[in-house]
Amino acid sequence: MAANQFQTRMNILPPVAVAGDFASQNPRAACLSASGFAYVAGPNGVLVGSFVWADSTDTLLSNSGTGAPRGFIAREQQAMLEQYLQSNSMIIPAGFPAIPYNQGDYWGLTNSPATVGQKVFASLADGSISTAAAGSTIAAATSTASSIAGDVLTIGGTLTGTFVVGQMITGTGIPADTYITALGTGTGGAGTYTINTSLTIASEAINGGVSVETPFHVNSNEPAGALIKMSTWG
Repeated sequence: MAANQFQTRMNILPPVAVAGDFASQNPRAACLSASGFAYVAGPNGVLVGSFVWADSTDTLLSNSGTGAPRGFIAREQQAMLEQYLQSNSMIIPAGFPAIPYNQGDYWGLTNSPATVGQKVFASLADGSISTAAAGSTIAAATSTASSIAGDVLTIGGTLTGTFVVGQMITGTGIPADTYITALGTGTGGAGTYTINTSLTIASEAINGGVSVETPFHVNSNEPAGALIKMSTWG
């Protein structure tokens, strides 16, 4: 179950973990704020099990930013139910303490297929996780005339940047958390790609999000949409 969730079903076996859980008893390290004050969630709160960035005062945290993230938010039962009859929450509300970790072993939810030894990348848009080989670039990309039929994305029109596995895509009618799961005929530019959902988009501008490499590497083989073990240790 997620943090602070009321039980609504019985599972035959317990889940392996929840996003943000500590994955071992190995040493872990929290980031220190240069401001001298504790970190707190910014105006929009922060999501447990995701990466965060600090503001210019090095005090407020958010799930979007530029450059390397400040750290990863572990699950320590700090999420809160803020709405009447809300069943679960993974959000730390604005103004509440939030600790970013930059070393240790954790469970995270990956947007792309993960292989042991890959590096963990953080989306600059929402702090979500993708995986790729060390030194890879999951950069911004745009196309002016692309289409989707089922789970096949066809990139066309005028292109900038590179489309890669694990990249979140956005556009009119495209649900949040839609991402590229495999290459087809495309290898970064025009061509086909497999995505994680089934849609019908005739022709429109489609954008690929930006992610940045983190100090964490992958410690378990898992498909896209699954929990992975991620670690800064060996």
